[in-house]
Amino acid sequence: MTEPAFIAIDWGASQLKAFLCQPDGVQPKVLASASGPGVAAARGQFRVTLLEAVGDWLRQDPALVVYMAGHITSSLGWYQTRYLNTPCLPQALLPELVQGQCPDMALWLSTGLRCALPEGGHDVMRGEEVQLLGLLQLAPELRFGRRLVCLPGTHTKWVWLEDGQIRHFRTSMTGELYALLTQHSVLLQQAENSGDFCTESFIRGCQQMRGTAGLHWLHQLFTVRTEQLFSGLTPQQASAYLSGILVGADVQGWQVNEPCAGEDCDVVLAGNSQLNFCYREALQLAGFKVRTFDITDATLAGFGWLAREQRCAGIVAAQVVSDGVCQLG
Repeated sequence: MTEPAFIAIDWGASQLKAFLCQPDGVQPKVLASASGPGVAAARGQFRVTLLEAVGDWLRQDPALVVYMAGHITSSLGWYQTRYLNTPCLPQALLPELVQGQCPDMALWLSTGLRCALPEGGHDVMRGEEVQLLGLLQLAPELRFGRRLVCLPGTHTKWVWLEDGQIRHFRTSMTGELYALLTQHSVLLQQAENSGDFCTESFIRGCQQMRGTAGLHWLHQLFTVRTEQLFSGLTPQQASAYLSGILVGADVQGWQVNEPCAGEDCDVVLAGNSQLNFCYREALQLAGFKVRTFDITDATLAGFGWLAREQRCAGIVAAQVVSDGVCQLG
């Protein structure tokens, strides 16, 4: 008997990613995909934005169940769900799924995670918890021993796993800072030319962060401008150079400030192809062994596990309300 299809929504700060999925073992088969603006750009139009992405699928099959995770479930998003405290197993997400009552769809939302950092203070994640769940499905060996996972993106996450439990994690605003500096600063006054990514300039930026020079990274940022003024860097090269400075600073900062880091620490890296390339280069430059996974594969494996286990547990969505108002159920 064929298991029913479902819709997976990864809705972050910068982009909405939607997938029509057919269960197929650990890795669901993608029947169709769509994208849309992130939470910041869609604020006030969340329902309309979502229906623009998945409305055709729902009209063809109104019984489709929708699973959603990411920034969209934060205080800045559509529905705000609670935070689970760490340490916890990613599988703990299943009983914490929250049903969003919406007239257009049967909707389930993931909760976020909160951790207390060893040095004091807190950190949070939304969306990455599903990706971590998926990684453990794709690579069951990660459930044993101590593992460091890096999830690069708008808000890069550095996550410690111990015997499959999420112990603690740290957020770096690498991607968001890159966007702000390229769009709203003096560092790049011309639009970068389309073309291949300048790996040489990226590596050079990473190297600038090694040693004591990297401790003054605010100064190193300004060299993006001076290298264009006096060393002939093109906007395209300067963009890659800036990326190298930020990623290199992220890696160095983690090395210096993470009590669990050591020379024998290997890194599990899960991002898109470009981010995997950049972080792998920076990590290897710092002396680490790196194993990479595709972040979409991890995301879909996580959603697939939730959908499958929810069906096995006999949990079904309540009847959808019909007053035209979406609310948290």
